[in-house]
Amino acid sequence: MRFKANLEKKIRVSAGQRVASFDNWQSQLNVRLSDKRISSKTLFYKGVLNNNYPYTERKYYPVERSTTDSKGFIQDLFFLTKKLNQIALNIWLSDNNVEISPQSIHTREVLQTQAIRILNTYQFKKLTVRGGYVQDITNYGKGNFIKPSRTAIDRFLIRAEHEWTFAKLTAHIGTEAAHVIAHVDGYDKTTIAENRLDIFAWLRYQISLRFLTTLNIRQALIKSFDPPLAPALGLEYQLAKFVRLTGNLSRSYRIPTMNERYWSELGNPDLKPEDGFNKELGINWNHSKNDFSFSSSLNAYHNLINNWVYWNPETGYRVQNLQQVLAKGMEFSNQIQYRHGQISSGLTAQYAFTHSSQQKAYDNFSADVIGKQLIYIPKHNFTANLFYQTLLLTKGEFFRKHGMPFRATLQWQANSRRYYTFDNSKWFDGQQLFNVIIENGLHTKHVEGKIFFQVNNVFDELYLNSKRNAMPGRNYAINLVININK
Repeated sequence: MRFKANLEKKIRVSAGQRVASFDNWQSQLNVRLSDKRISSKTLFYKGVLNNNYPYTERKYYPVERSTTDSKGFIQDLFFLTKKLNQIALNIWLSDNNVEISPQSIHTREVLQTQAIRILNTYQFKKLTVRGGYVQDITNYGKGNFIKPSRTAIDRFLIRAEHEWTFAKLTAHIGTEAAHVIAHVDGYDKTTIAENRLDIFAWLRYQISLRFLTTLNIRQALIKSFDPPLAPALGLEYQLAKFVRLTGNLSRSYRIPTMNERYWSELGNPDLKPEDGFNKELGINWNHSKNDFSFSSSLNAYHNLINNWVYWNPETGYRVQNLQQVLAKGMEFSNQIQYRHGQISSGLTAQYAFTHSSQQKAYDNFSADVIGKQLIYIPKHNFTANLFYQTLLLTKGEFFRKHGMPFRATLQWQANSRRYYTFDNSKWFDGQQLFNVIIENGLHTKHVEGKIFFQVNNVFDELYLNSKRNAMPGRNYAINLVININK
């Protein structure tokens, strides 16, 4: 909910409409107004996913229908005083309704969520003070939805932070206090209150032109828990002109949220906090030559977490702690772009290796899962995006004057097998999906219009979700976006 004001004098209106397969659609309207001292952003959005599939199964796997109705409103206001202090008000309202198997009263599930977020900010030179209110309401029920379980969580927040600069050292110190009230169905104590205080500091020290260090320190104080000091050390070193090394060491500690502890039926009030130690090393390379630009990055990480909080699909998504989880792996990214005159093209490819496993048994029956990959997490993930963009296809004087670049994008994503039993004896085979996006448009002095045509799952690949149901096959979408600038 943190936004920066755009205080240039302008008016910008943007409207978008998306129509997709299975009777799905989404709309949004965005209005931005600003002058030298006042800025406003207003966004309305509405989306309905009916998911009216023309089939009930694919290759003998059932296709479970669900519907989603979502709408929301965002309002950001910024005011710059004569002394260049900034006052901001941010409001976000959202309302979502999800129904699973809406066609059958016997298997129907309904999840309604509503959220209100209000944040007020005052910035005086290098002092920033914020006050906020957050409300999250969740209604969950089955069948006719006559008596759903209800959870309402109210959060009152106040935060103050100040920045100091001393030569090569920048210090950022602050505190945040929160009062949380949860109203929960299904518990003897229907109202649960909690107070929390966080004290934090962020230090940035430029040792030399090549060597940068950062240190984050956070101490949380909360009743019923005993949070430790949570430091994080970051290092960045410019090894050569185009090569940069990075490293991070951190202690992590996360107290389970109110929803995780007290959500009726699925929550678990006996959850323990997550407590872990995280390490990461990386190398980044960037280079440009003539019409080409290149970039590559390689990162390795090792995260050991005690009492990992986990929404277990094998127990109906009831929350539980896994005694100790080790998540380790590496991520590799490579990008190449070519730009010459009115033509540009590029390829971005990413690979991730992830090994997430339990390291300790939490009961007498879980010894055989030690070291096994956690369910639904593939070890290997691949993604790639290839695009081509040109203005050379425009014909005629009108299109040469008002035409926008034609752009075609091919997206590819693939993953290895995903286990759905903790002992790794059963799994979903790996799959790969291809999507294609084609876009073009027209523009005048103040108006710009773009149209996007998208084909998802081009080769109609069969892939399954965590409930072992088939996901939809090939589908299409058209997006129209109009921007007006003055």
